[in-house]
Amino acid sequence: MKNPALILACLLTVLAGVVKAEDLPASRPPEPGCTWKRHEFKDLGVRLLFQDCKNPDQHYELSVKDNRLEMHRPSNDVIFGSRCLLEVFSKPAKQSIKDAIKDNFVDKIELQDKVEEHLARESCRVTAFSNVALRGDKVTLTIMPSGKYGKRIDKELKEGPRDFGCGQYGRGQSWTYFEYHPLESVTKYAFVVYGQDAPLLDENSIEFLK
Repeated sequence: MKNPALILACLLTVLAGVVKAEDLPASRPPEPGCTWKRHEFKDLGVRLLFQDCKNPDQHYELSVKDNRLEMHRPSNDVIFGSRCLLEVFSKPAKQSIKDAIKDNFVDKIELQDKVEEHLARESCRVTAFSNVALRGDKVTLTIMPSGKYGKRIDKELKEGPRDFGCGQYGRGQSWTYFEYHPLESVTKYAFVVYGQDAPLLDENSIEFLK
C-alpha cells in the first residue's frame, strides 16, 4: 500500500507550483503610503493591480466609461495628462494584431491639416514597443512615423515640442502602447496610457478575462 503521507506531500508540492493569475505578486513595490489593490471590471473584461494611496493627492478611484477605464481623484480632479488608464478593443480572431491596429487606428488617423493627415495614414507603421517589458506572452506595440515623413517629424521634435505625427493613438510624449495577450484572448486588446513616470497601475498586472 502506498504511503498516504508521501502522496499528500507530493500533491502539496504540485499545488505549490500552480500560481493563479490573481495571486501573482506586483512587479514593483508601491509608492510610499500606498498599497497594491486588485480590481476586476467584468464589463471591460479586464483585471489589474492599481495602487490605493492614503494621501488624497495620490488617491484615485477607477470607473468604467464605455470601453475606457478612467481614473479620477476625489479630492481634486484637475490633473495634468489623461484620465484614461486604458481602452479595450476587439478584433476578429483570425486577424493579426498588427492588421487590427492598422485598420482601426492608422487608416483612421484624423488631423486638422488634411495633407498632414494623408501623409500620416500613408507613413505611420505599427511596430514593437520595447520601452515597457512585460511578462510572458504579452505583446506591446505602438504606431510610429516612417520614411521621409518620420525623418521630418524627428527633426521638428528636436527643435521643440510638437505633434508626433500619428494621431492620438500614436507614439507621444507620454508612453502609450497597445497590449495584446494571445494566450488569454485572441479577440481582445488594449490601449494603455502609461505616462511619463512609473504609474499607479502595475503594467504587468493587466489580464484579459475569459
